Amino acid sequence: MTQNEISSIARLLDAGELALAMETLCDQLYERDIKVDADTWKILAEVGEIMGLDESEWLPLKPK
Repeated sequence: MTQNEISSIARLLDAGELALAMETLCDQLYERDIKVDADTWKILAEVGEIMGLDESEWLPLKPK
């Protein structure tokens, strides 16, 4: 991810837009084909579930 993308997510977090920040993070990881390990994926899934987001946000990132 670029520094600009990371900064954009940080700004969303600072603005209290937690769900949008999570969605943006997952979207960027998927679009850039950035692989996450099983532990990271579990954290993304747990956070997403706690936030009440649709699992389609993090499910495509699940390691194979």
